[in-house]
Amino acid sequence: MKTFHLSPLLKKILIGVGILLLGILATCVVIETARSRKASADSLTAQQNFEAEYAKIVSQKTNAYELVQTGLRQSEINLPAFALISSTRATEIKTDYRDAWLALGLAQFRQSDFPAALTSFQKAEKLDPIYAQTYEFLRFAYEAVEDQASAQKAAEKYAFLTKK
Repeated sequence: MKTFHLSPLLKKILIGVGILLLGILATCVVIETARSRKASADSLTAQQNFEAEYAKIVSQKTNAYELVQTGLRQSEINLPAFALISSTRATEIKTDYRDAWLALGLAQFRQSDFPAALTSFQKAEKLDPIYAQTYEFLRFAYEAVEDQASAQKAAEKYAFLTKK
């Protein structure tokens, strides 16, 4: 078996070329990471601007029912930030509208703001303590904030109100 020997100078040249190539590769990675971060930041800024513009438009709306329906559709298609804007405005227009508080709670829940969602569902419960759907939402919210006793009570109320 033959062994292949490189001269010390050739070894140094090969190591140098390898280090140079690694440096170029690392530079390319850094540049692409920076570009990706800038694109993400630009996208986030555009979304925030769009949400602000939407909030401005919604602030002029006066039909709470329409806003609740819009908010629920936005929740269904996974646009919780827009659903939050629509539903919040509905609760501002009509503070005693159960469905507005339920829609707001749903939007808050979708954004993982479980304490706020719980508060909204509790407001809906106070407005209409015999509406079964409220207790189903309350159960989910109580479970999310790890209040199992209250979640169980909400589940029992839901079962009572929905039995035939």
